[in-house]
Amino acid sequence: MFTDVCALATWPPRAHTLKLAYLRGFSVDDVQSWIQSVWENEIVHCIYKGWYDAIPRLQADGNVIVLLSGTPRPLAQPLMDLFHIEHAVCAEPEIIDHQYTGRLLKPHPIGPRKVTYASEWLQAHGYDWDHTVAMGDHWGDRFLLSRAHPVVIQPGRRMSRYAGQRHWPIVDDANDGRQIIEGFERSTECKL
Repeated sequence: MFTDVCALATWPPRAHTLKLAYLRGFSVDDVQSWIQSVWENEIVHCIYKGWYDAIPRLQADGNVIVLLSGTPRPLAQPLMDLFHIEHAVCAEPEIIDHQYTGRLLKPHPIGPRKVTYASEWLQAHGYDWDHTVAMGDHWGDRFLLSRAHPVVIQPGRRMSRYAGQRHWPIVDDANDGRQIIEGFERSTECKL
């Protein structure tokens, strides 16, 4: 955890210590109220419809779903609640005296760090990469996708080309839960 003394002793400051500067000084309750409003009015309407079918099916089949995202945990929590996802590796905001400091406890889980944080989570929970399927859509997800059994969800052109060269399963329509499940099933056939 970064304290004020540690942050002052490091110059220039590490980028992750400033990532949530816009929250500095706001109470946890105020931020939670804003998140709830944005969630209800905006975010929930943007979730791909296919996840409503795919996630419960994957969970019913005994799969453990872990949300791995650079999104701050307070913003990820409503999604976790919606889909009954118990585990997440997210950006963790620092909170002192029930107020956000504007800093993160450690760097965002993005790009290559997703592999590091996923490895730590897998080891801590008794899992291994051989039985791990990763789903991603961004160019930065290629590191994680390369380490696990990959599924690429509605990729952009660059990621689509990259995934195609590696013969990774690609889900073109994330509003179709069947495609997500088929991508998951095909991913376990991919040789790492």
